Amino acid sequence: MKCEKVYEETFYYQSALSYLEQKSLVKMYLKMRDTFYIPKLKSGHSMNLKMTCLGLHWSAKDYSYNDIRKDVDNQPVLPFDPILTQLADRFLHSSFPHYSHGLDIAICNYYAPSSTLGLHKDDSESLESLNRGDPIVSFSVGATCNFQMGGLKRSNPLKTIELNSGDVLVFGGTDRLRYHGVNKIKSSILSPFSSFLNNGRVNFTLRKL
Repeated sequence: MKCEKVYEETFYYQSALSYLEQKSLVKMYLKMRDTFYIPKLKSGHSMNLKMTCLGLHWSAKDYSYNDIRKDVDNQPVLPFDPILTQLADRFLHSSFPHYSHGLDIAICNYYAPSSTLGLHKDDSESLESLNRGDPIVSFSVGATCNFQMGGLKRSNPLKTIELNSGDVLVFGGTDRLRYHGVNKIKSSILSPFSSFLNNGRVNFTLRKL
């Protein structure tokens, strides 16, 4: 696998997912597409994307995980699909060979051509997970995006990674709480799945609670 080390414990695997693996993720998205919604923050502002969760539901209003979609429709959260673990394992073990705690939840984002995601850090997981620096494994399918990643402070300089369909990003350890976001979707760069995704992008981020 071709791997670029972006930071000390951030690993970028370019074109790492096969066509069939990407197709399986698109099928997963299409199967649960009706559960995606636009999250609202506690400020009342809406996020500029659609989201659904697997395993546990992440609430944008209080940044907590719950068994039900308490800020949406109070329905049970979708189960975590084992196929995601199967896809993630080779990247997880390549990046963090000694990691043994597994991944059990996922946040799935759908980005329309006009979507963005502001700079943030993923710090809603358990203190045990955050203190260990449990890795996040991110799959990209569909449209290309400009993914930005900086330091532990919002004001730190940013690096931009062009994530294409089939790319995988893994970050953890000392990099686990780096700020990151998406500032542009390049829907003009077509993938084999563009028509199924309305020229948008689907991103699966796997985590350990």
